[in-house]
Amino acid sequence: RRGRLLAVEPLDQVGGELGDVVEAVAQRWQLDAHDRQALVEVGAELAALHTKIAAALITKRIFDLFAEAAEQHLPRDIPLHINGGCGLNCDWNVAWRDHGQFSSVFVPPCTNDSGVVIGHAIAIGVQSM
Repeated sequence: RRGRLLAVEPLDQVGGELGDVVEAVAQRWQLDAHDRQALVEVGAELAALHTKIAAALITKRIFDLFAEAAEQHLPRDIPLHINGGCGLNCDWNVAWRDHGQFSSVFVPPCTNDSGVVIGHAIAIGVQSM
């Protein structure tokens, strides 16, 4: 989120490491204010790219943990049926299909998070008994 904000901030409001880098490059190459602002925008895009890469690596690691658990605790070549909010994660659905642990992967065409509401209602009902 911070990287996106930097792209629209005026140069004089950019601080920290990015501001120091922009100022050092701007002084070295004698850049005008327009070119300095362009550097800020490039820096923000790089920060956003780093964030996306980090998120992708974390997501892959979490999937790998689930895949390892599936390999250890579930028989091979059974079908996998994904429903609810998990069915909305298209990247993981494809990863499960490509993983090879399951004979097939099925996601209903209208999967959604509506079960969360039902679960909360049941939990509140049980607690009030």
